Amino acid sequence: MQCCISKTTVDKFVDFLETTYNLAVQYKNTASGKKSANELVMEWLRHEKYDGLTSGWTTLIGGVDGDWINFAKGKKHAMFDQFADPHFCGQAVETDHLGASMNAVLRYPPLAYPYVNRGDFGGWGGDLSTLYAEWSHAGKPSRSWVKDMIIGNAGSFKLLDAIEDADAFNMGVVLSNLPARAIHEIAKEYYKPKGGYRTRFSAFHRKRFTDREHARTLAREMLTGPGNSSPGNEDAIIPLLRTAAIKKDGILTPLPSTLSAAELASFLDGFVDALEELAKDKGKEC
Repeated sequence: MQCCISKTTVDKFVDFLETTYNLAVQYKNTASGKKSANELVMEWLRHEKYDGLTSGWTTLIGGVDGDWINFAKGKKHAMFDQFADPHFCGQAVETDHLGASMNAVLRYPPLAYPYVNRGDFGGWGGDLSTLYAEWSHAGKPSRSWVKDMIIGNAGSFKLLDAIEDADAFNMGVVLSNLPARAIHEIAKEYYKPKGGYRTRFSAFHRKRFTDREHARTLAREMLTGPGNSSPGNEDAIIPLLRTAAIKKDGILTPLPSTLSAAELASFLDGFVDALEELAKDKGKEC
């Protein structure tokens, strides 16, 4: 439960992105790194929580530029923790998760069906893995349990996580395809009144999952497949981090690959049910 929702508007977050971007441009003028100013902004958002070997993020997408972080700190640059979501009253978007997941999508844009990659795992795939562990611990309940967890406010893959995963994917793909655009420009368009955030889930569903059959297959691949760096080339990092996510609480949890298709069916169907419900983009007014 979120008891203390930030009243900070999304407009202030967009302004913060612009300030951070301009600072990143200053840094790039004095450094020789190859990372874009957009990626440096994402690294600033994620550097406190989504970095390092313990978190798994350095293994997943690499570490942040430490010189950049020190440069920004030297300029007394602040963090911007959260902002009130403009479409779902009561949800405060956590900018570190948003930035980390966007960084993953930027580094690893989505592959063609039916492959999943590190960009997927850095967003919806990682959340799906931890939700699978919760589902297993709960005794493998019905598909409605899975759906209710995702569209509700409890668990490791709740509505807020889905919001952040969708926004990170939608904006990250744009920045991957249009690298000359600045992150704050894309965010300003996305979060403007009646902007892309109002159809975030239908866009996310259409661009990544296409339809029910595709979504179910991608979810199964994320939970049981090898993961891929490119079509036909497997990526050992995804099974490694998936297992770590599922077993992170030290509980003896059977991996999804050990379940029969019938046993895993209710979990997969519940996930797809949630995607389709969210894709209606109803939102919630205050």
